[in-house]
Amino acid sequence: MNVVNADFSGVQEPIPDLEKALDMAAILLSGNIEDEIVKSQSKKMGPLPITFENVYAELDRGEIILLKPTLKRLPDPILHQLKVKLEANHIVVDAEWKNVTVHASYESYYERGMNLPIRIDGELSFRWKKVRAYGHVGIFVVNDTVQAVNNDIVYDFDSLVMDVVDHNSEHVTEDAVIDACTNIASKLYWDLRWELRMSIEAKINEFLADFKLSELFRTPEDVSFYRAATESFTKQANSVVDGFLKSFQKAIREKHIKKVPLKNMAKYVDAKLGIVSLQGNFTALDGFAGDLSSIERVGDFSIWTPDEDGPIQLTGYIQFRDFSASYNHYEATAGHIQILGKLRASTIYNLVALKMLLVPDSKSPFGYNLTVDNLKDVRLGYISVHITGMGPLDNFVSLIASIVLNHFKADLIGEINKNLNYIMDKITKGSS
Repeated sequence: MNVVNADFSGVQEPIPDLEKALDMAAILLSGNIEDEIVKSQSKKMGPLPITFENVYAELDRGEIILLKPTLKRLPDPILHQLKVKLEANHIVVDAEWKNVTVHASYESYYERGMNLPIRIDGELSFRWKKVRAYGHVGIFVVNDTVQAVNNDIVYDFDSLVMDVVDHNSEHVTEDAVIDACTNIASKLYWDLRWELRMSIEAKINEFLADFKLSELFRTPEDVSFYRAATESFTKQANSVVDGFLKSFQKAIREKHIKKVPLKNMAKYVDAKLGIVSLQGNFTALDGFAGDLSSIERVGDFSIWTPDEDGPIQLTGYIQFRDFSASYNHYEATAGHIQILGKLRASTIYNLVALKMLLVPDSKSPFGYNLTVDNLKDVRLGYISVHITGMGPLDNFVSLIASIVLNHFKADLIGEINKNLNYIMDKITKGSS
């Protein structure tokens, strides 16, 4: 196990009187929530449909693009288990959705030894028969209520079903289209899992909104003790995370790994911008993303202690304050026009879900060692590109490059996620 030392010696156990009050409040809250779960299972209305950004995938010598895939009206998750453990500030969750469906139109291009690829288009849908979510969700005190945040949920996607309609090409086999759809469904998974994550938190907050701390505890003193305890745990968790991130920043600079490599990109472009239609190719090589040393905590971290003698889990979100993707060489061709240069891309926001473990260690001067368990998800906003040096073509080429990079966004997220985990592992090994 790769570890770095962390000072968590200030964590205090609940005082005996408070512990009894917590047990009583948790029993009351759990019982009421279980009653609400039974009542809610018959509800059929859910949030409005969710439209994702276009998704891109490759297949052999061809490619396929999902145009604005839309998640069908998402039903409330069917909750099998929702248990509250106030002394550890978390709720245990076991839930599932049935028939999670995404609809989309698609365009695809396949090379067949011709100057331009063959274009086909149509409509398709993906349907996961069942999606299960299980794990725990952290809770914080907000005014006189508790609120769900920072979940550590595992998702199981089962039995993907696809329907392809309006397939209008004789040049590409049905199997090739189905294979491409399977490929692209795996890329859509990144955004879909994030929406399910938010849906779980929203559902739990719907339950918790009806409960006041003053109704859960017998006396105002108990409420004050609980509020103070949760604030203490949160401050200590944030302190540990901030300390680790400072060590991470230092190690990043010392090891000269402020950037992570990105895959090369090559894409045929068929786009209409206003009255102008563009057909051509776009290639980007020698890419990297950074600056990893600009890492920082976003909001508060949650604490969960699953076993009395087991590790303490810290979950929350981090971001990179100065995040961009650059390619040292790109080439854009449209007809007889060829443009060469470098490009730099940025995104409005980025977010990474982080999970860490505090492992008991009698040999450590602090009693614990800190382990980065994993970076579970990376979330990127819309990617915009600005290219200079082209004169009147600056804005035009920048817009085309933005379209291309957003088609590759799922690939970029996968690369960043893989490299971040590798770098975290490399740094903690060097610090053990």
